[in-house]
Amino acid sequence: MILSNDLTEGSIHRHLLAFAFPLIISNIMQALYNAVDMYFTGKFIGTAGLTGVSVSGPIINVLLMFVSGFGVGISVVVAKYASTDEGRLKTAANTAIEKGCR
Repeated sequence: MILSNDLTEGSIHRHLLAFAFPLIISNIMQALYNAVDMYFTGKFIGTAGLTGVSVSGPIINVLLMFVSGFGVGISVVVAKYASTDEGRLKTAANTAIEKGCR
């Protein structure tokens, strides 16, 4: 069975939310992981460990959100050229890999 969803018809906001839903869920899961990590670190290690987790947690969250957003953005560009222009598709994918690895 082939699943297809025409994103050119219907509500733009609904389609954007559907695209962003996995990203939103992963960010919520990361925030919950950080909260649980802080709880157990504070309970068993003490204030020094809790300080380390609470300082590094937001930095890691920002990095993960950036990487996730970058991945979603690249997938949109690659999907745009996937069915129309193979040359531009290869260029877009190559640029994403090249720029992402720097």
